[in-house]
Amino acid sequence: MTKLNPDPLDLLVGKKEYTLLKDLLTTMPDVILNDRQISDFEMLATGAFHPLSGFMGQINYESVLTGCAWNQENSGPFPSVWM
Repeated sequence: MTKLNPDPLDLLVGKKEYTLLKDLLTTMPDVILNDRQISDFEMLATGAFHPLSGFMGQINYESVLTGCAWNQENSGPFPSVWM
């Protein structure tokens, strides 16, 4: 826990989960990311976008675009959309 990030994401997995994820990875297709997507991924993975913990889904994305707000089911401090 740091002063800048009082509630960091726990991105580590245990030994059992690691083995399962490693095996699963061999069956998944490759994903090619552009520079912007790589940057967003790095920011999410390092906690720089905290408290965001992932990409928003289609419903929240459309809600932010049309009403400048999260969908009612989601709670968060601010919606962010980069175009």
